[in-house]
Amino acid sequence: MDRIEIKLAYGMQSQVAKILNVNNRTLRDALRYQTRSPRSEWIRMTVVLSHKGYITGCDESEKIKHYRRLGISEDQLYALGIIDYRSFQDRVNNEIEK
Repeated sequence: MDRIEIKLAYGMQSQVAKILNVNNRTLRDALRYQTRSPRSEWIRMTVVLSHKGYITGCDESEKIKHYRRLGISEDQLYALGIIDYRSFQDRVNNEIEK
């Protein structure tokens, strides 16, 4: 299985590093899940919410778990277009049935 990491649009990494006031290496390590510090978690959350980053390297249910660990709800994922309407609606229906 591939390594879990957060991807950005091509060429955006150095620009995002400048915006977040971190160097390229710190951003790269945070996006590759090589560090577990609170600062890295904040970088990951900010990249996903503000800079259209997305998690790769795992199946969809595992991605949802990683997004939850970052403090991102499924409503936000649907609003950002990361999960599609059908999977979002299935999850809502499952929660209603419980």
